[in-house]
Amino acid sequence: GGVTVHSWSGIGIKDQLNQWDLDQLSQRESLHRRYVTTEVLIIDEISMLHAHQLDMVDQLARLFRDNHDPFGGMQVVLCGDMFQLPPVGRAGERQMVMDAHVWEQMDLKMCYLTEQYRQSEDDALLTILQEIRNSDITEHSIETLGSRLQAQVASPVQPTKLFTHNTDVDRINNAELAKLDTDSRTYSLTKKGSSKIVASLLKASPVSEMLELKVDAQVMFIKNDPEKKFVNGTRGRVVDFQPGGYPIVETLAGRELVVEPMEWVIEDNGKQLASITQIPLRLAWAITVHKSQGISLDSAEIDLSQAFEPGMGYVALSRVRSLEGLKLVGMNDVALTTHPRIHGFDTTIQELSAEVLDQYDQLIANPIRTITTKPKQSKKTSNRDKTFALLQEEFPVQAIAKKLEFTLPTIIKHVEELVAEGREIDFDRLLPDIDANEDIRGAFDELGTEYLKPVYDYFEGRYPYSYIRLVRAKYFL
Repeated sequence: GGVTVHSWSGIGIKDQLNQWDLDQLSQRESLHRRYVTTEVLIIDEISMLHAHQLDMVDQLARLFRDNHDPFGGMQVVLCGDMFQLPPVGRAGERQMVMDAHVWEQMDLKMCYLTEQYRQSEDDALLTILQEIRNSDITEHSIETLGSRLQAQVASPVQPTKLFTHNTDVDRINNAELAKLDTDSRTYSLTKKGSSKIVASLLKASPVSEMLELKVDAQVMFIKNDPEKKFVNGTRGRVVDFQPGGYPIVETLAGRELVVEPMEWVIEDNGKQLASITQIPLRLAWAITVHKSQGISLDSAEIDLSQAFEPGMGYVALSRVRSLEGLKLVGMNDVALTTHPRIHGFDTTIQELSAEVLDQYDQLIANPIRTITTKPKQSKKTSNRDKTFALLQEEFPVQAIAKKLEFTLPTIIKHVEELVAEGREIDFDRLLPDIDANEDIRGAFDELGTEYLKPVYDYFEGRYPYSYIRLVRAKYFL
């Protein structure tokens, strides 16, 4: 029952909403009813949404709900992994979703999901991926990846090759297909609707306008089937063609499926604006890293020797279920990097998530009736007192966190609350770097902000969030 946020919200393929757009949209009764009756809006794959698109949804929600709060007071749940590659945009365009004007107004409660499903916890690949996320790749992990250079992979089908450039993908797929001296069929894409919208749909879809298949061709499904026969990323091999011409594919699980054309659609208020129809397959000897996002592979041959964007290596490597399923062809200096903004943002999310988790733990430990009748006996107060006692004994905050078995952000939050209560904290001992303190204090003043992220970005990650928070507690709380 899901739908694209573009269709649900009414923004369609627009890049901005002018007054004429707002006047036209405001007259649509069904759109008005949709916004007014929706209590919770869940947007998945949030990393793929442009900042201006989130702002447009916010703009319409405030309009239709006649409420100037963010999203007109509607609850919004955003899900996704910011380490995925960002949406493609024009040079200089505000891209990442956290650049949206509404972002700082939303009072988001962060929940950092830590359970991994694609890779098992004891697989070395998971450790490598986590180190890439932390921008702290170790020599041991580099050596481990090195052991997969030109490594043989046991697989019932030829491992999918992942490249960073389309030209390499087309070259490999065309060359492998040409080697096959077997029955062949060609399928032409059909399209309906505005040429501009169709072009946008084609750009966003992994569909081939002209798809040639042969018996024994390695293929991958590029769409989810409503009856759950296959999902985006299911691998297989063409084994025959029906008399009517549709391909018969044997999946890795041994199932034979007749693959019929499927439709990709852009709708607006239930009205179909454009559609393309094609066999939901693509040649799968090779695909680009960008097109691999969202799929899982049992085996892959990955060439990162021409990686040109931070995050490419992370996306490519994280497609594979295990280290044993990886054959690494090459790797350059960019391959294992991530965008510095995303690393800093991820650190912020983890800290904010730790605070929310601490509050949740307190709620579980202290049911509402206890909090209501005896608020001063809450676990939160006693933990804060423990932190204060250890501060008085001249423990550093890192040691307090370890001793009390809390996260560092939680201990710093205790410090902030203690300052707010008027208790004396020896910041000279907690913040020994006088020059750094003055730099950070000056940045808060210069930027005219009380938020951490602008100051963190100002110094390009030179000072950790924990230190910036302590400086803020000393001078501004």
